[in-house]
Amino acid sequence: MAFLTDEQINDRKIVQVAFIVDDLEKAAMHWVETHGAGPFFVLDRVPVSDVRDGNGAPAVLEQGIAVGQWGPLMVELVRMDRVEPQPVADIMTAPGFSHIAYFTADPDAEAERLEKSGAPVLLSLEFGSARVRFHDGRKTSGFIIEQYPYIDAVEDVYRKVAEAAEGWDGSNPVRPLM
Repeated sequence: MAFLTDEQINDRKIVQVAFIVDDLEKAAMHWVETHGAGPFFVLDRVPVSDVRDGNGAPAVLEQGIAVGQWGPLMVELVRMDRVEPQPVADIMTAPGFSHIAYFTADPDAEAERLEKSGAPVLLSLEFGSARVRFHDGRKTSGFIIEQYPYIDAVEDVYRKVAEAAEGWDGSNPVRPLM
């Protein structure tokens, strides 16, 4: 049974909001205590490959994340450890609200649509078997847009995080990512 709906995949419904933070566990605890989100799952180093800037040149993205559920949305807290080139780092490492994320059935067509709308690719990377693109939508939408294809492995993470939040009693609020 699919966790994500066709509406979420085909109609670009936001499934995640992300924030840049300095300390993953401290930020996660703040979200738990202040906003009732959680539990949070921490991954100290996100395994990515083939990182490219918007021009297709090699780039670097080293980050840790904590993900938790907040109502219908996943909250992603991101600790940026290293981002290159500098123009990309200047945009992607600013503390606070960073980006929204959604799935798309056709990532290449979605990239073209976003670029035509004034949101060029800022950074792209391979995560598992998926090509993930970050678009610079700050001038058009006010934030970065992360779009990626629907794949079972990513859906599984979303499902497990959401299921952990169902009936959660507040215990063990920060955990390693499964």
